[in-house]
Amino acid sequence: MLVHAQRSGLLAELSRMAGQRAEGALRQRLAQRLQDRYAFSAEAAAWAVDAWADALGVLPAGMIHSDPLYASAFVANLGSVGLEAGYHHLWEHGNCPIFCVIGRIAPGGEIVLAGFYSERLSFSFPPAFMREARLRVAAEWQPSDLVAIRALIDSGRLSLDGLITHHHDAGDAPSAYRTAFDDPACLKMVLNWSSLS
Repeated sequence: MLVHAQRSGLLAELSRMAGQRAEGALRQRLAQRLQDRYAFSAEAAAWAVDAWADALGVLPAGMIHSDPLYASAFVANLGSVGLEAGYHHLWEHGNCPIFCVIGRIAPGGEIVLAGFYSERLSFSFPPAFMREARLRVAAEWQPSDLVAIRALIDSGRLSLDGLITHHHDAGDAPSAYRTAFDDPACLKMVLNWSSLS
């Protein structure tokens, strides 16, 4: 979706707004362009416009400051109250690239920072010191990572069963996007583009 939005000229139009804010009328016009050209649903088009506006720093401040999912990272430190890390579902909303739940760390445990951080990171040193925590930074996937994941899948230690829940023909993209955004049972969807080539 974001690539189609970029190809539609949306990025260039938003880039010209440096130092300003992309208010409602402009965002609606750009979203309508995506609906007309690529059959995006209204929700998908609005998301694509807002994602690019936010990346370029022109999203209206009222949207950013009132919503906790517009953040550099969302961290829930359940370990600070003695709880194990829980599992949360993620929303197709906001621009938060990192959603992290931290539980109690075992002695010698490891904290892995993955992704890109645009802001300075900090943490409380005494608990990490007391547990002799190790800190590791993972910048991006390497070919060896893909080999290791494939080996885990092949050995049966990692299962991806149930991850892809839906398949649609790309010619039926409007229906596919509605399903992807509106059906909570849709975890991941594959669009088959072979019929359009």
